[in-house]
Amino acid sequence: MPQNGTYAEYVKVPVENIVEKPAHLSWEEAASLPLAGLTAYRALVTKGKIQKGEKVLIPGAGGGVATFLIQFAHVLGAEVYVTSSKEDKINKAMELGAVGGVNYTEENWVEQLLELTGGIDLSIDSVGGDSFKSLITLGKIGSRIVNFGSTRGPINNLFLPSLTLKEISIIGSTMGSMDDFSKMIKLVNEKEIHPVIDRVYSLREVNKALERIEKGQNFGKIVLTMDEI
Repeated sequence: MPQNGTYAEYVKVPVENIVEKPAHLSWEEAASLPLAGLTAYRALVTKGKIQKGEKVLIPGAGGGVATFLIQFAHVLGAEVYVTSSKEDKINKAMELGAVGGVNYTEENWVEQLLELTGGIDLSIDSVGGDSFKSLITLGKIGSRIVNFGSTRGPINNLFLPSLTLKEISIIGSTMGSMDDFSKMIKLVNEKEIHPVIDRVYSLREVNKALERIEKGQNFGKIVLTMDEI
């Protein structure tokens, strides 16, 4: 990936990095697939080793990676749960295949989720911060937590016995390999998965697009088009 970004009409890449566009996707959908889809697949499948029938938690439903995580976990046979600060995002997540979700701004959200799930087998986290400790509370004995980001910063005062006594594995993940990418594309093709697009903007509107992301207003990916250059 170019170090100075990809907001451009043309991007020069090695030929071995070119993959055929899934036939069932529009160009806008295809543009929104690569990095978010790859990040989700590696965290969920390669690192998380998701199994059919497992209960999977995706905190912060709404971002581009999260919408892929929900769909991938669903088609792979998992029971998917989400958290969000907005009820409409929980409802949209359920339309994608999530079984249920809770609003994490409510004081007893952890208790609500425990009652709803009976415990989580696999959490895929990009939030970090103090809420990470809640994932340990929610985890079953022998469960896994895969982390690929920390939008809320470091984890303070983590009580290690709460982790060790439940034998919970914490696994780091980032982006993915070409092998991960090929397997992700295969899954998208076989299950005819469509990326969730929140809005489409022209390149001239890039600041408006970024502002929408910064304010957390989006559900899914935001796409830039070059039509008006």
